[in-house]
Amino acid sequence: MMTSLKKIEANRRNASRSTGPRTAEGKTRASRNAVKHGLASIGSTDPEMAHEVEALACAIAGEDSNGNRQAVAREAAAAWIALQRAKAVQAALLDREIAVMERACPAEGNRYTQGMRISNEAVKQAAAVDRYIRRAQSRCRPLFKLLEEGPATD
Repeated sequence: MMTSLKKIEANRRNASRSTGPRTAEGKTRASRNAVKHGLASIGSTDPEMAHEVEALACAIAGEDSNGNRQAVAREAAAAWIALQRAKAVQAALLDREIAVMERACPAEGNRYTQGMRISNEAVKQAAAVDRYIRRAQSRCRPLFKLLEEGPATD
């Protein structure tokens, strides 16, 4: 079934009004729409993190390691740092939610038995962070296993 001419014209009129942000401020804000916490970023694009990855990779691989072992160690270091970052975000999220709960009901007995509930938004955020933690763990395991198996050859 084909789309009617009337519908096509209506779509074109609507599309002409949907131009996106026009101001520099709006364009800047829109360009960061997908950035919430930085957990999905690739570490090598951040110079500070790249230095941290390189330092950890050297410590993992050892001074006299070959190119293959260094490459695996670099990947393992990036995965390990991503895991630590995700865990830190998760801890901060939980700390923030506990602080909100404590403000809502200060020092009246045991706050954990008063039927207090974590907010739906915090549950969604925790689930999102948990996905990053599981992904980083699944990246870490095979890489560290490979490194434990012994020296790789070039």
